[in-house]
Amino acid sequence: MQRIYAPFSRLSVFSRTLLLAATLSAGTLASQAQSTTAVQGFNGSNNNTTTGELGYDGEPTLRSTPTSASDQPASANVYTSPGSSWAVTDATESVLLRPRYFTNFTGNYIQLRVGAFSLNGRGNGLDDVDQVQVYVSVNNSPTYYYTARINGRNNSTWNFSSETATTVGYDGDNNPAIIQPGNAGNGRDYTGDGFSNVRINLPGGTSQVRVYIVANSGPNELWAIDDITIGSNSPLPVELKSFTADATAKGTQVRWSTASEKDNAGFEVQRGASSDKFETIARIAGHGTTTQARSYEWLDARPLAGVSYYRLRQTDTDGTETFSPVVAVKSGSKAAAFYPNPTTGSVVLAPELGAVRYRILNALGQALQSGESSGGSTIDVRALQAGAYFLELQTASGRQVQRFLREM
Repeated sequence: MQRIYAPFSRLSVFSRTLLLAATLSAGTLASQAQSTTAVQGFNGSNNNTTTGELGYDGEPTLRSTPTSASDQPASANVYTSPGSSWAVTDATESVLLRPRYFTNFTGNYIQLRVGAFSLNGRGNGLDDVDQVQVYVSVNNSPTYYYTARINGRNNSTWNFSSETATTVGYDGDNNPAIIQPGNAGNGRDYTGDGFSNVRINLPGGTSQVRVYIVANSGPNELWAIDDITIGSNSPLPVELKSFTADATAKGTQVRWSTASEKDNAGFEVQRGASSDKFETIARIAGHGTTTQARSYEWLDARPLAGVSYYRLRQTDTDGTETFSPVVAVKSGSKAAAFYPNPTTGSVVLAPELGAVRYRILNALGQALQSGESSGGSTIDVRALQAGAYFLELQTASGRQVQRFLREM
């Protein structure tokens, strides 16, 4: 097996930043603990739940028919569990898995099963240009880094097998780990050589992950992809059940609860005007080691104006630290300063606003559009993808931020 690091292939067109807006409620976004491991098979079910399925966006082609006697590997199932798999032949297809949050922040990983098949004869296997590319975003980053690539060589094929996973790491440097057969004879079957089970270990401190996969193949060639798994092998020092921040008349009420704790020295409540820069605004002692559920709360009596971001920094007695997922909350709601909402292409500013400087922000607090305008004028938002955004308006009377929905 050959595993090397190499620059982008000709198919790696997803190195740009994706602008993915999370759906926020008017006053709060809750971070709920999810099950330790979630698996996405391709048997027709597509849910984003906390009970073990990832869910995805995209329209993958599904196949349940085994290969024929003349294919290679011959008369083989093209899935790992009964039903069907994501099957790519003579096409380029992609799947964007929905976000996954971790309650523990070490030992987390991504794993997928990949089969390579030759159709209509032995000499139609996968070559260098036939690739499965994996892009990864961690901790709510809008940037997806090219992390791993599985590709064929010299019409290679392999079936699903129970082999130990080939393991690579996430580096966030856009230099993918390349997993491919050696330069052996034409049409070789590599079943059992470590190519059908690929695992990507995530770095410590990973509290959230999202995965984008692109696969392409030529005529009479088949990639079969199944059982995409996001999970964790680490014990839970603190099992976080929920974490919320709510705008109230007295300020922002931060609440969280744990199912169990081990050697928990305490928590820091951290706040930021954006999702990547935080400062500690409160410290709350933990309960050490306990198997009982515990609840915590703290009131931020002087919240930032507009959209604020909150997270927890949890510290063990040995100094080990982990971070919760980030939640966003909007304070200081005012009467609508624009319409319509939702919108399909533009918003009109209220006439009484006067001169306005504006920014359109995504759920991570990043500016997607900005400019100057005036009350009664129209702001074009057709460049935005469907989703939830915030319109920040700076006028002579002050700053206000209001949420809106862009619909197609």
